[in-house]
Amino acid sequence: MNTFTFSKNQQQFENEFLLSFNESFEESLWKKKKKQVDIDESKYFKTIDETNESTIQLFGNKTYLVLSKSIEQWSEYTLILDISIPNFPTFHEHLTIFSTNSETGIYITHSGKICLFNDGKVNQSKIILKLNEYMRLLIMVQKKYIEIYLNGILQIHSHIDIDQFTLENNRIDLFRELDSSMNTTNDDIVRIECKSITFLNGLIESDLINKQLKSSNYSLTSLVALPYSLIASNLIAIGYKDEWIKLAMKKYNTTNSQLIDQIIRENKDELLKTDHDNQRKQDLLILSRLNPLIELENISEFNNDDEITFVGQIICDCEDFK
Repeated sequence: MNTFTFSKNQQQFENEFLLSFNESFEESLWKKKKKQVDIDESKYFKTIDETNESTIQLFGNKTYLVLSKSIEQWSEYTLILDISIPNFPTFHEHLTIFSTNSETGIYITHSGKICLFNDGKVNQSKIILKLNEYMRLLIMVQKKYIEIYLNGILQIHSHIDIDQFTLENNRIDLFRELDSSMNTTNDDIVRIECKSITFLNGLIESDLINKQLKSSNYSLTSLVALPYSLIASNLIAIGYKDEWIKLAMKKYNTTNSQLIDQIIRENKDELLKTDHDNQRKQDLLILSRLNPLIELENISEFNNDDEITFVGQIICDCEDFK
């Protein structure tokens, strides 16, 4: 499970797992973006009035977002997007939400309805979206069908072939217009806003599609959160300490194992130093308890571990002599 939200006054994308594009996708360019922050990333973010949140704004018809996912093929998955539409597309055009290829896609029509295009067939929602109002869009792809919910209410249920919406590579493109002639939004016009993105390699049980999905204001944490044991197992297996994992999760408010791995790798020296300092404090405390004549305040001034070990050995030798 991966969730991305954006904080007040945010100026850039926080990590390589969510990035923006304003040009055709190229693998080499993606790798470059992962390593180097674009100087103009701030233009994508806008603080939402009277909140501690920001939203991503995509202008024109060339901008889109790229999410990193595992290399494994996904045939069943869930997307939850909190989006707002400033304007409906021009007549006979559409606004793409999600597409896996030119033959399938989920988009918003010029009449303001959600539309599923699949193998030449079109399914539309009954309701018309409200402009300039955040809505929670849930897309659930299973092996034989796809469901689309808006604010917790089912809008589209359609049968699909097993591979029509399968994600076969290591990324997910969002809001990408594959055919620019179908959306001619000018570069100075906001096409869509998105304040939260959640994607899950799996499905949400129907009976869990409750109040949390009825509004973009509700947290999704309890709905999609994985148990800690599942998050930590692989990280512990590669040598990370339980305390490091919990610290990264708490400090960065994430359960994304890829992000936790990156955080620990980037801060490993600091984490090791903290471990060493904590162990040193514990050793000093033990020494002060072994001999009441030793004051903790004095031995805390020792410069290195060898001095602590030396004093400890003397104490032990004295105890043996007694």
